[in-house]
Amino acid sequence: MIPHGLTPANDERAAEIFGLALKTWQSKRRWESVPGLKLLNREGAARRLYAEENLQAARTNADLQAAGKPPLPMPPIPAAGHDLDLLDLEEARLSLPKDRQVTEKTWKSYAVGAKTSLPNPDHTEAGTNLWYRKTIRDWDNNRLRRGAELPSGQKWPGGRPAGFESEIRGKKKGAHTQAGQRRARVADLLTAHGRDLTPEQVQQDLNISLRQAERLLREAREHAAEQLLAERNDLAPAQARKEVGLFPRSEAEERAAQVNALLDEKGATLTAPQVAAMLGIGMRQADGTLRQVRLDRIRTQRAEKGRVTSQWIGDTFGVHSDVADRLLADSRTKAPAAGR
Repeated sequence: MIPHGLTPANDERAAEIFGLALKTWQSKRRWESVPGLKLLNREGAARRLYAEENLQAARTNADLQAAGKPPLPMPPIPAAGHDLDLLDLEEARLSLPKDRQVTEKTWKSYAVGAKTSLPNPDHTEAGTNLWYRKTIRDWDNNRLRRGAELPSGQKWPGGRPAGFESEIRGKKKGAHTQAGQRRARVADLLTAHGRDLTPEQVQQDLNISLRQAERLLREAREHAAEQLLAERNDLAPAQARKEVGLFPRSEAEERAAQVNALLDEKGATLTAPQVAAMLGIGMRQADGTLRQVRLDRIRTQRAEKGRVTSQWIGDTFGVHSDVADRLLADSRTKAPAAGR
């Protein structure tokens, strides 16, 4: 969240203010070593966000300390709650009253949907769409709901009324018993083996695909890192993640992980324009990332099943036969190194 009154800034701007190359700023994780510098992005967000004012003050203090002078007090970060706070997609969802919040999956569909769609973002920073708190509240208040009187000549739109998912969520408990059991088992394995636990061990223990094992293990580690942070006030988030074996991923790896999650959710209906809209990236980057994720899955399928056909590729990813043929041919070449 970018509180009202602050100017959003990204990694590129931060590196510029501190006189560093962007690659140096990111690879050396300089934001972690600058006294008083605050990250304003939500925990777990794909991109870092800062306040221009906070960056400038931190740079001034760095110069003062280098000259042997005492630092100045850092300007305070305003509290949340103002109408003009800027929120990312998930923060926007959570800003609504609990009885009006839809599921995260449904909310993401609103970002690209035609039947129900979010308003245009008020600001975009480093590929992250941001909305004013007031924009989301007004949009939600103006949505048509069953039970309200409609203007003459209008009909109720299809779909579930706002808050429907919240009302039935409790009724769905137990519907995913196997998934819950698997998560519990991976948590037990992580407790027993610690950071040395590998996806291959999880795969063998649960008799699942390697891709499923990687996803479950990462979820378990993220949960363990959150618990560690809650128990130990002396740990920084980066230290807690390292303790449980969660090492920083490159931006390319982070994008691939997000596209994998979208592919799990949407399956054959996922398209490059949807990826671009949901991740806030360009079409060329979205198309390249989606293609690479598809190739990785084809290679995994071949390793596990021994054979992959163009028909399977077409059915799985919803592509035409000529595209499926090209993906099949390209998947036989060696996979590039992670993060490239």
